[in-house]
Order: sequence, then structure tokens, then C-alpha cells
Amino acid sequence: VTQAAPITADGLLLKGIGGASFDLSNAANNVAILAATSAGAITYRDADSLAIGTLTVPPIGTVTGVDSGGNPIDLQSGSLALEQSVTAAGSTVRITVFGDLERPDGSSGAINAARADLIATGGVGTETEPVDTSVGTLTVSAGPAGAFIDQQGALTLSGSSDGPFVLVAESSLTL
Repeated sequence: VTQAAPITADGLLLKGIGGASFDLSNAANNVAILAATSAGAITYRDADSLAIGTLTVPPIGTVTGVDSGGNPIDLQSGSLALEQSVTAAGSTVRITVFGDLERPDGSSGAINAARADLIATGGVGTETEPVDTSVGTLTVSAGPAGAFIDQQGALTLSGSSDGPFVLVAESSLTL
């Protein structure tokens, strides 16, 4: 699925059938909440802030987070709130934000993939609410607010930050 014109909505629910892919990369897209599930790649670009959340649309049902069924996910926005998880099991999640990548207080959002590339001109997580990851390889580039990551499992890491870089690793770490 591709687009010819920008999408403006309070919420955007994407549900792919079979191996459907979504390439919604118009820089003028403006959606508050994104929820997607598919067995194909998912690319979404937003003009400003975006939340990964839960949406219900009858008769389609409820979709929570973004899950590509093991295919690449590429998200770009002004800032991104991980209220729910982004999952590309066995593949890559790339998140580029021109602001902060955050996990709001009390949310269950995490990044689950073989590889994650997190790029933020602001910060990645906070000291009290780090971004949860379960990835094999993690690349992080963060601005002056720093990067705060809580990693589950073994990890190969490369990254830079104009501020603090804090990683809590639950298993082995290769730098």
C-alpha cells in the first residue's frame, strides 16, 4: 500500500492481509496515534509528534502497537511516544525522530527486533523511563538529552550521545 496524498487523522490503524506492505512516507502525514499489524514491511513518516498505541475500529478489531510479522519497520516523526511495542522479530526497526523518543510513564512500549537503529536529535528515553529493548544489535545516536536504554538479552552496541549514555544490560554486552 502506498499513498498519493498526506494522511491527517487522530488515529491510523493499518492491518495488512497476507504479505501486504505499507509505505506511507509522505512528509505531510499528521497522525496522533499509529497501530499496525502486517506480514510485510511497514514504513510511516509523520510531520510532528506520534504515539505508538492501541486503536479499535469495528469491524476490523483492535490493533496494539506496530508488528510487521518479521519484516523491516521504518518510522520517522517529530517525536515518538512508545505507549505500545514496535516488533520486527528477526528483522530491523529503524526509528528517526527530530525530537525525543520516549516511553511514557507506566506504558508497556518496547522495541523487539534482531536489530534496532534509534536516531533522535533530542533524547532516547529518560533516566526514570528508559526505552526498553530486546534486540541483538543496537545502534543509537542521541542529542543533548542523552540515551537511556534497558536491554533484555545479549547485545552488540554502537552509539553516540551529546548527553549521558546509560545502558542497563540484562545479559552479555559487546561494544
